[in-house]
Amino acid sequence: MPAATSRKAGGGGGRNKVATAAGSEQGAAVTRSSRQQQQQQQQALDADDETNAGFGKYLRSQEGIEMMKLFVIANTLVVFMTMAWPQMQQSYQMLRSIFYGEADEDTTYP
Repeated sequence: MPAATSRKAGGGGGRNKVATAAGSEQGAAVTRSSRQQQQQQQQALDADDETNAGFGKYLRSQEGIEMMKLFVIANTLVVFMTMAWPQMQQSYQMLRSIFYGEADEDTTYP
């Protein structure tokens, strides 16, 4: 019986060595993939830094945000005046004709 026991120990040890070698190969593959992921993340950060350079960096700054707020307000006023100008002009002409009694020949009111 001791011979069978030593055979099992020898056979089992060989299997464990194979399993250990496969495990170390998997560990190396995981290490390589984690290095690749870290390199990709570093490249993404570098690309993000390049994107944030220049005008993009300025727009993300406090001064850039304030200027964007002013731009939005000014743009809103321009759009409002562009859309409302014909009605404002017509109202002005109606009020002028009411107060001054003058009527332009080319003015027609609805």
